[in-house]
Amino acid sequence: MHPTGKAPHGAAQTLAFLGAARMKDVGDRKYTNQHLIADAKASRWTVTAPTATRALQEARKLLYGCPRESYPWLDAWLKATTDANPGTLWDVQAGEDGEFTSLFVAFGGSIAGSRHIPPGFACVDGCHLGFGGTLLIAVGVDALGSQYPLAFAIIGNESKDSWGYFFLKLVEVFGDTFFGPSFGLMGDQDKGMQAALGDLPEGSVALKCHVHMSCNIKPVANEGGRFEPV
Repeated sequence: MHPTGKAPHGAAQTLAFLGAARMKDVGDRKYTNQHLIADAKASRWTVTAPTATRALQEARKLLYGCPRESYPWLDAWLKATTDANPGTLWDVQAGEDGEFTSLFVAFGGSIAGSRHIPPGFACVDGCHLGFGGTLLIAVGVDALGSQYPLAFAIIGNESKDSWGYFFLKLVEVFGDTFFGPSFGLMGDQDKGMQAALGDLPEGSVALKCHVHMSCNIKPVANEGGRFEPV
């Protein structure tokens, strides 16, 4: 059980403990509310789908803790990360009320290794987190043509300010040698990202990912199957 996990209350309490035990056996993503209903039925319990769904949510809290309640552990995680990966650079931002707003992390290994990969190109993207917020990531390309992780950030939502914060930290950490003139940055067409690109060093080139462009175009223009998958 996660050290900050709290026992659930109400009708879902026993089911949550049952669900947590079964998740450890078969895997989190493979265990659904239908599995929990079946296991409850085997124990001669009648469980509705909404109750099973709530029980699974509580079961995940028992196993992993509540993401929103884990922010007080952030300082400890950053210290442990820096101790285990010397040279790691990070930055945490908070609002006027002291609430967490953003985090930037570049691991020491990524920073050291970036000196040995071709400079001048990086790809960035963002994805929504299940508990709220957005994960941003930047990767380069190594000498073998493989993705090379540079840094990541956790922010509230994609906007000019949040992407601008990410780009600023990338330039601060990896320097103008990597993010200098004639630098190419590839991403999707998120409006916040596009607005923040103007803050990059002069001479930088904004590139658009053809996979994202294809996904945006095909639903509108692919009548008759004229476009091949990319």
